[in-house]
Amino acid sequence: MADFDINAALKAYLDDAQAILTPEADSTLTDCENDAEAYSPGLINSVLNDIVASVGESPEAILQQGNLDNIQYLLK
Repeated sequence: MADFDINAALKAYLDDAQAILTPEADSTLTDCENDAEAYSPGLINSVLNDIVASVGESPEAILQQGNLDNIQYLLK
């Protein structure tokens, strides 16, 4: 489980969103980092659907580092 502080995350996002480290973000997302056109709705949906499925099974899954990294990566 990740130690997530919403206040620290918001401050980091406002300071420099690109500086937020997301080491466990899905590789399909990180492969498209320099090509905004590659972020298709299908790609984004596939990542979000996995998060939704895991949170549907267990609400605590939102605090798994991979899920948080994927969400933060998409917000960047």
